[in-house]
Amino acid sequence: MWIYDISYYRKDKKTIETKPVKAETMAKAVQRLLDAAKHHGTEISSISATIKGSQGVQRFCDVCLKTEAVYGYKDNLMKCKECRL
Repeated sequence: MWIYDISYYRKDKKTIETKPVKAETMAKAVQRLLDAAKHHGTEISSISATIKGSQGVQRFCDVCLKTEAVYGYKDNLMKCKECRL
């Protein structure tokens, strides 16, 4: 298992927060964070992740959670090329 530092924008507080999440893969860590946010009724976006202690950042599409080909924001959500269309 790895510990991932997941950063996200919390819409209710209008702040960027970072949480450590323990998971087998980065995608599972992001999904755990989304499940916890949904459980608490919190809307989040602009999700990015790093392996704890590393410098490489991976950004996630707010719609489909694809980790590649993120092109930027549209409608206040970070979207990949497919979801921007």
